[in-house]
Amino acid sequence: MGNFLSVISLNNIVIYLPQGLAVILLLGMAGWLLWKHTLPGPRALYSLLSLYIVLNLARGIFYSYVTYVGWQGNDLTKYWLPPHQPWYFYQHSLTEFFLPMGLNIALAVGWWLVLRFLYKKSNGDWIDKAEVALGLMTAALVGWPGIFVYLAVMFVLMMLWLVVLLITNRGAEVRVTITWPMLLAALVVLGGNTYVLAWLAQWGIKP
Repeated sequence: MGNFLSVISLNNIVIYLPQGLAVILLLGMAGWLLWKHTLPGPRALYSLLSLYIVLNLARGIFYSYVTYVGWQGNDLTKYWLPPHQPWYFYQHSLTEFFLPMGLNIALAVGWWLVLRFLYKKSNGDWIDKAEVALGLMTAALVGWPGIFVYLAVMFVLMMLWLVVLLITNRGAEVRVTITWPMLLAALVVLGGNTYVLAWLAQWGIKP
């Protein structure tokens, strides 16, 4: 009974590890921003994202191992493993445990390229290097399909902030920072993950 509960507990930890770690990273960024009034350097943000990716790779390897052991102990599914089926297990593991992460990274890189273009186009006036790195991190953390809600919420927050600045700084030039909208949008998506996925499913967009 104790071993069974340990397995269940470990499985729950592994299941919720990515989302929990993502929320911790975002809250840490928000806390740092409130304390220092600036983001950590781009290198630090890229390092944190790399750590997140490595932990997700470890999670995929763990699930692949659990799947292999489970199939090996079943009289039917053991024939899905090598040498009976040389490639089926690897294809299954790649599709189920690693491909979603690859898609998340690809989408995040796409958003990073947009932000990098804006950075170069404005010579750093619209967006700085740390915000470019933060954009890559937040997009990778929310992933597919939450990135659609992330971008929408971020845009709405930026427009609201712009309206506030225009009202409070009449006649003055204003700059809308993208830092807080990205952080808050990512937290909204991850915090309401179940509701976000349910809403997107109504539009035929599923993980």
